[in-house]
Amino acid sequence: MRLPLSLIRLFLLWILCTGFLSAQVVVQDFPVLGQLLPRDAGGTAALDIQGLVTESGWDRAVLELYADDVLVQTDAADLSYVGSLAAFELAVTLTAGLIDYRAELVLENPSGRLGVKTADHLACGDVFFVQGQSNAVAADYWSENVANQWRSPWIRSFSTGSLSGFAVEANRNWYWAEGEASNGPGTVGSWALQIGALIVDRAQVPVAILNGAVGGTKINFHLRDDGNPMNTGTNYGRLLWRAQHSGLRDHVRAMFWYQGESNGSDASQYAAQFADLIGDWREDFPALQKVYVMQVRQGCGADDTSDIFEVQRQLAVQHPDVQLMSTTALPDHDGCHFRIGGYQSLAFDLARLMGRDFYGLPFGPEVEPPNVVQAWRSNLAGTEITVQFGPAGTLMSAENGAQFDFRLQDGVTVTSVSAQGDQLILQLNGPTNSSTLRYVGRSGGSSGWVSNQNGVGALTFEVPLM
Repeated sequence: MRLPLSLIRLFLLWILCTGFLSAQVVVQDFPVLGQLLPRDAGGTAALDIQGLVTESGWDRAVLELYADDVLVQTDAADLSYVGSLAAFELAVTLTAGLIDYRAELVLENPSGRLGVKTADHLACGDVFFVQGQSNAVAADYWSENVANQWRSPWIRSFSTGSLSGFAVEANRNWYWAEGEASNGPGTVGSWALQIGALIVDRAQVPVAILNGAVGGTKINFHLRDDGNPMNTGTNYGRLLWRAQHSGLRDHVRAMFWYQGESNGSDASQYAAQFADLIGDWREDFPALQKVYVMQVRQGCGADDTSDIFEVQRQLAVQHPDVQLMSTTALPDHDGCHFRIGGYQSLAFDLARLMGRDFYGLPFGPEVEPPNVVQAWRSNLAGTEITVQFGPAGTLMSAENGAQFDFRLQDGVTVTSVSAQGDQLILQLNGPTNSSTLRYVGRSGGSSGWVSNQNGVGALTFEVPLM
């Protein structure tokens, strides 16, 4: 029997690392404690291993798969030696679900069995990533100590969100995902953790989440080093390294992007930089289906004159795989971040979108944020404006105070806002000659919002006024 080149390389590497042959088996691609194996379109994951037995006298290599401590699959290979070396390949299949798997590799001969390797608490499920700045980090900024109530053995993460490339590469461990700390081992942020909990509850599928967000960063901080994409000295490279070494890279289904406040003072290059970023994501994460973009809110560097809001609204026009989510009507905003109530509301909004997009839940367009279609002067005096929303604008509502969040170029102000189905009617304090209408939302506050029947806030916008 001729040894496969990959196994010869594995054997030589093992010799270089150990200096002597003290073990009976060298194994490639054996899982580790707590690893999540991403499921395919059929709802399963193949666990394939290659190995090299380095001592003669063993007849078979056997891979056993246990589900909740019950043996459910076995694959065995008869060993054929070349000298004292025998190569083998084994495979079993995990089915996605809330199942605690264990894999064991053993050697057998007529005299008995030798346990070689064991990997406990394996899972099979889905993969989602998070990137952005501090509202993507979504740590416990107000020391409320409640986000980790959603921790679960079915929500996993890999390595660390540290800004140190050395720390990232030194950590190849799997963790229960953590929702309160920031940029540490297993940290995913509070709203991402709750999304994971909602998926586990509704779809009965484990989830792996990697969060690479860093607070206070502009979009250029997140761009790829095209000469060395996995450069762990870069933010992009650290997340890509984690994706590669966790085995998740080819199975990321969605990316959550919450960033833009730090570009609030200059959004002129934002669309072009985002196009570069999403293009690189599509290349490096080939299973990527959706990019959920949070349109940022005033605060943390984005004031009511910023262009960032409209630039982000247009991303869904420019990129068909982008799904926007508003942040306007989220409660408990402190002017920059959110208390847990705000992040919890965001998690529910995003989980509905994911339920529709990935899990077949029968949600209609009202799970999306209301998005303006057009606005026009609707009386002869020019003192009334009608704003038309798209399909997500079902049963619109406008709270008292919403009138203060609209802007006209000539200084005319909105005195009241009423809702009629999928339209808003704005009354003005006089006729307007403005060529545009802007809806800018606000920083802080818990009322005065424009939203649809699900309570999803309207996207902020700047549109021509006809």
